[in-house]
Amino acid sequence: MNQLAISPVLLCTGAALTYSISQPCFAQSQPWPPPYAVFELSPLGGEHSQGWDVSERGDVIGGAFLPSNVFHATVWRDGQSPIDLGTLGGELSECRGINSNGWIVGKAQAPGQTGYDNSAFLWRNGQMINLGYLADGDFSEAYGINDLNQIVGWSSLDTSSFPVYRAFIWQNGVMSELPITGEFRSSEAIAINNAGLIVGQASSWEHGWRPVVWENGQIIDLGTFRPDNGGVGICIDCNELNDVVGYTAREDYFTYQAFIYRDGVVEPLPEKRRWRNSYAWSINDSREIVGACRVVEQFGNEDIGCIWQWQQPPQYLHDLIPPKSNWFIGSAIHNNDAGQITGTGVRVDNPDYTKGYLLTPVHPTMELSEPSPGLVNADNTLTVTGATPGSRVTFIYSRHGGGTAIPGCTLQTNCLQLDAPKIIGRVTADENGTASVTAFVPRIATGETVLIQAFVRSECAISQLVVHQFE
Repeated sequence: MNQLAISPVLLCTGAALTYSISQPCFAQSQPWPPPYAVFELSPLGGEHSQGWDVSERGDVIGGAFLPSNVFHATVWRDGQSPIDLGTLGGELSECRGINSNGWIVGKAQAPGQTGYDNSAFLWRNGQMINLGYLADGDFSEAYGINDLNQIVGWSSLDTSSFPVYRAFIWQNGVMSELPITGEFRSSEAIAINNAGLIVGQASSWEHGWRPVVWENGQIIDLGTFRPDNGGVGICIDCNELNDVVGYTAREDYFTYQAFIYRDGVVEPLPEKRRWRNSYAWSINDSREIVGACRVVEQFGNEDIGCIWQWQQPPQYLHDLIPPKSNWFIGSAIHNNDAGQITGTGVRVDNPDYTKGYLLTPVHPTMELSEPSPGLVNADNTLTVTGATPGSRVTFIYSRHGGGTAIPGCTLQTNCLQLDAPKIIGRVTADENGTASVTAFVPRIATGETVLIQAFVRSECAISQLVVHQFE
């Protein structure tokens, strides 16, 4: 995780600066969608990482590569360095879900398992436990876990002709098969909420995989958006309000559309013009939905991270992070009730490798002015208003947006939207909550753009981000 540089470096150093926009002050009200800081989920010494779920306390789980190019289940606590959870004795492992108790589930290889063979695991108290299989199966995955420590996933069954998978629920040490109707042959459970609502998919002979929920001991097929109710779909997540999200085949038969299922009704989520596909991956209790979309004309065949607020137009996540963040924000896989989002994207400065990311909302409570007079070869003054009288305000700048932790503050409390920031100066706010600092901007900075922010470390308070081009 980025840490704030502690040695003062004034703007007169002539460091290169880039880009130009200006964001409004958020001191009076928090808009939707909020501004985000973005953090990279570091690999385990290899090149790739993947964010899959984020807990209510902000711990991210997923997987990352070791230098030996094997993939291991990984947890990042509050954006810190990765922790390798190991395997069940085989080579590979990957996390899928985490609950508020810190229990983690996923899939891992046990001794003798290779290729795509895995066993469902539960990681708790520093130990990875093999959950086993249904019947005489030899393959299983755990995907979701609620705060009651109930786990859902799927397991293979012993069949002589072709593979069959069945959804399971694991509780109190016992794995039980979830019911299906006669039209379905295979099923997979992906998420479970604290009320026991389970979501996933089930495969029928006629249509293939269908979006389903298990409620009150029964399986319900949610159908698709095709006129004949044909095609495939999947339910991926549910919140504590019993809202369900996923995606299904749309009316044109060949593409997919994100949906929300609530109060017994399946509704398509709104889309932007020229979207070819949309996918809803996660929903929190504020009905913020994250996922991905594909706009072939604009982004080629890449999936773009997207966010929906209930009954609000969707937004691209890359429009909500700071400028010059060196990120292409790919699919958003999960969000929590604090509004944090994890997924997998690409660093523009290292495009050959995918990296997991954590987006965390920032909460500005101070207003930072533009540099005045905003010219090179002159002293420029920055002023903060709205600070606590007598508080120590630190002014910082960077050439790149991103994310940096405030020392002593969790990312959920607040963080900075700059990468590798340098300190301009520190000033004590007067009785009106105003603080100003002056620095010389050299001629070499002509045409360059600087990203500036201010914060009060003792209060975890920040200003909005100011992005200014010097002339």
